[in-house]
Amino acid sequence: MLSQIASVLGVILLAVLAIPLSTHLRLSGVYPPRNATKPVSPKLSTTRCATVADNLNIACETLATNPQFGVAYLACENPLSRSRYNPGFHAVDPAFSGHGAVYSMNLKNNKVSKLDIPNLPVNLSILGLDFYVKDATTAIINVINHHPTGARIETLSHKKGSTTLDFVDSVESKSLFNWPNSIATMPDGSFYVTSGLVGKTLAAKIAETMLPLPWGSILYYNAATQKTRVVAKDIQFSNGIAKSPNNEFIYAAGSTSGALHVYKVIDPETGALKLVEKVALDFYLDNVSVHPRTGAVYVTGHSNGPRFLMAMANPTVYARSSGSLVAKVVNNTGEDVFYGHKYKSSLVFVGDDPLFATASHVVVAPDFKKTIFGSLFSKGVVVCDWEL
Repeated sequence: MLSQIASVLGVILLAVLAIPLSTHLRLSGVYPPRNATKPVSPKLSTTRCATVADNLNIACETLATNPQFGVAYLACENPLSRSRYNPGFHAVDPAFSGHGAVYSMNLKNNKVSKLDIPNLPVNLSILGLDFYVKDATTAIINVINHHPTGARIETLSHKKGSTTLDFVDSVESKSLFNWPNSIATMPDGSFYVTSGLVGKTLAAKIAETMLPLPWGSILYYNAATQKTRVVAKDIQFSNGIAKSPNNEFIYAAGSTSGALHVYKVIDPETGALKLVEKVALDFYLDNVSVHPRTGAVYVTGHSNGPRFLMAMANPTVYARSSGSLVAKVVNNTGEDVFYGHKYKSSLVFVGDDPLFATASHVVVAPDFKKTIFGSLFSKGVVVCDWEL
């Protein structure tokens, strides 16, 4: 009898594990084999790309372009600090916290400068950032700060041409934020943030990642009422987030499902969202950006799960072997739109060159005919003189 029970339990266990195993094999391009081995567009040449600011010993995980000011904002950390202090992954060595900073890159000459924040009340362990232009000379930047005392969203003010930022305010909500990952700021100062890897222990985070479990969510902070609420749930490792140029849609990445979640904003006051579609992509998704003119969505991610985990554990040794991918998602104008497929995707960039190792974010600057790649662990940012 015991052997029969054990056999039944074994079959059940194998059935339960088969789904997550097949998911990770698919996202790592093992089975089915990833059929795209080169970029879709033949015009892209990595010889027209170069690393800038690698001498500053910073890795810039998140980027945002402000063409009105002629700059890109960069969320940067020392690469080793990011691997040793990352509460979302249960890496919490306090000696490596507080080493983050906001940098700006001149979109004309690619010069990178640190933006000092003289009145910031706490040290900065930076992850995501976004901004809105308040007026012709002022931009308001929201920065995710993984401070050891709890997650915070720092609000900073940037004057056009200045190399300093002024601290404005902080938003703290320990019960809700739980180490947010990415942020999308709306024109009124409200914002959406993703909350992924919510497990309180290392074992819970491993289970959430490997099974993978839909514990991730999206939260909305209303700047007028100063209240935060959950507006979307059931996302497998809720990661990157971005808004459409008209602020009517929100795009969020489910890292361990390989799905881009497309939401329509149905109430700007409450931030309420309606899920429109999940666009399946065959890699581990990281950050999301949107073309400022066309509205095309760019999703950057990692091509091989085990290699990326090795890079996280020891970026000095393994980061250069962790490849990256970029997919482009656009409105579907094909015949299959009749069957409910509102969006279509294509793989537009394969970063198998060490130049693009651990790339986590890509943004385009059409006014300057440039594409910029940010990375979790590779030093500096990569600037290409073509538009993805």
